[in-house]
Amino acid sequence: MSHETNRETPDLTKAAVLLCAHGRGEGGEGAPEAHAAALRTRGCFARVEACALRGAPGLAETLAGIDTPRIFVVPLLMAEGHTSQVLLPEILAQAGAAAGRVTLCRPVGVSPALAPLVAEAAWAACQTKGWRSEDAAAVIAGHGTTRHEGSGASASALAEHLGAMGRFRRVTAAFLEQKPTIADVLRGLHPAPCVVVGFFMDRGGHSAEDLPRLIAEAHPDAAYTGAIGAEPGMTDIILATVRTAAQA
Repeated sequence: MSHETNRETPDLTKAAVLLCAHGRGEGGEGAPEAHAAALRTRGCFARVEACALRGAPGLAETLAGIDTPRIFVVPLLMAEGHTSQVLLPEILAQAGAAAGRVTLCRPVGVSPALAPLVAEAAWAACQTKGWRSEDAAAVIAGHGTTRHEGSGASASALAEHLGAMGRFRRVTAAFLEQKPTIADVLRGLHPAPCVVVGFFMDRGGHSAEDLPRLIAEAHPDAAYTGAIGAEPGMTDIILATVRTAAQA
């Protein structure tokens, strides 16, 4: 006899969801707003808003305008580092009465559902180049930092998961600000077929400028997917993240 319990998904139609990005520049709407708009069309929640830790609208001011009995804050971050483990909880602790209605979800970058999305994006980039994915290396290119030991963990775990899927010749994680660096990894792979997956949430400076520059310098023939967080499929991962938190 099975002792597993099937937990029903709670009714979230009276809850609000806040998609909280690290920052928001002056360039207008980006991936957070796109995912918020996509979630609104599904009618799963009473409200869906995008906000940021740095930039406007901020998390605190957005929270102040939400009156639903339950609020899910989804960190649109790619790692469990200082921002998600220290900065976000500190801001929420200062949110007054609203804090008691908040459920803080895990960052979307640690979702187990991310590997299939990354695999499809990398496969599509290989197809554009006319390569068989089995002949190409895949590089999960993230930010990383030496200031927090967990910063690169999600990218490394994703690379391991993707490698186990067997769709690419080799899969490795590389970083802008910790070792192994993106430049070193790409030079080591040149001139063999290689696809670079931007392990970033949006089309910001790192994914739109830094990565293309590094690719052009170290492996100009490599394919590049752009920021994985901007893929439409990330909306499903956000939804799954909320539902997982609601069942916890």
